[in-house]
Amino acid sequence: MSGNGRGCNQLGGSFTITELVTDAEGKVKAFAATYEQFCENGTAALRGTVHAFA
Repeated sequence: MSGNGRGCNQLGGSFTITELVTDAEGKVKAFAATYEQFCENGTAALRGTVHAFA
């Protein structure tokens, strides 16, 4: 994440898909993931969850 001309020079973190449901044609019907981002090797993190359903 970044904003107002600010950002990180060194990023770390993870993005984990926790749910993925597709139909017989391979179209995504449900998706869920969690993420965690660390900036400049710091200990504070940006964390969140994404859910999407079709």
